[in-house]
Amino acid sequence: MSNPIYVRAGSARPIASAPARPLLRRGAFLLAMLALPLLLAACAGPALNDSERTAVSLPAVMRVADATQAAGDLHGAASLYRRAHTLAPTEPDPLIALGGTLIDLGTYGEAAEAFRKALATQPENKIALRGLANAYIALDRPRLALAHLDQLLVIEPSNVQALNNRGVALDLLEEHRSAQASYRTGLDIAPENASLRNNLALSLALSGEYGQAIALLQTAAGEPGAAIRTRQNLALIYGLAGQRDRAAEIAGADLDPKAVENNLAYYATLRSRIERIRAGNEPGDNPVTLPTQRR
Repeated sequence: MSNPIYVRAGSARPIASAPARPLLRRGAFLLAMLALPLLLAACAGPALNDSERTAVSLPAVMRVADATQAAGDLHGAASLYRRAHTLAPTEPDPLIALGGTLIDLGTYGEAAEAFRKALATQPENKIALRGLANAYIALDRPRLALAHLDQLLVIEPSNVQALNNRGVALDLLEEHRSAQASYRTGLDIAPENASLRNNLALSLALSGEYGQAIALLQTAAGEPGAAIRTRQNLALIYGLAGQRDRAAEIAGADLDPKAVENNLAYYATLRSRIERIRAGNEPGDNPVTLPTQRR
């Protein structure tokens, strides 16, 4: 097909309630202040050699960085992870933590660089391989992501997250059949994995197999405690299939009427664009995206 349909991967993070976040950040600040004398003490007295500096300072800086990240201060955490890297340039852990934090901040190019540096010190580090692949997916460079995910799956063939991410990369490349095979392999290992199931359904929808996509999510969406994302993905697929009333019914379980109408309009626009692209009547330089697909 000359005009590809792309799926853009996204990610979701839980958001703390408004009252809790200032308290958490204050706690992280106090923890950093309490740790500061320890860090300064490492610099006092006789000069330390590289080994002693790493042993004394790196764990303390990493603990404060982790606490700062957990409190939601991502910029502060990134600065501390950078400091930890300068203390131990050959250790991959500060770089891996920095890369993950930079992905959360949306600075994907910098995240990729951090993961590349980590892999330069430890080429088969599984977390760094997957992190670099995530960064490349976010940068719309799925072919590079795929290379690192395939390397990771050679090391650990049953890595469910890698199989899921591999499917997303393949969907971005419009290789939907291969993407679906990757999701199904992951589901053979983890049958209840919601991300794999949702991504498989979206991939099926992208390849026009709406019936299979609906069947995959129909049961899951009706289960007690089903995630909102599952229901809204099902509504999206009904909308792409042209079943407006069913899409409205499912979307209305979680959304107010105005939001439902907005979504129905979006489904119709997306369905029309997909049909035009498949017919070759619209250029592929303005790609269709499904932002609900997750890494």
